[in-house]
Amino acid sequence: MTTKFTVTCSDGRLISATKYDAIEPNNKFILINSALGVRQSFYQTLAIFLSRNGYTVITWDPRGIGKSSMVNVKNDPAKLRDWGK
Repeated sequence: MTTKFTVTCSDGRLISATKYDAIEPNNKFILINSALGVRQSFYQTLAIFLSRNGYTVITWDPRGIGKSSMVNVKNDPAKLRDWGK
């Protein structure tokens, strides 16, 4: 089962994330941090594979990428240094 959710940053910015529940939970957890400029959807197949093998997985889109970007990317104030905040 997958659950889409958002995380609210301290500055109010919303970050899009997806949780892939383990088929047979065993308290194993993996957070997949995207490569520079890569959307979380790129890791969907891997996340599904891992969830079928007992891991709960979360993927997310950094500021300015994928579902965490603003409507008009040209006006998105996201900077690389913001990703670590």
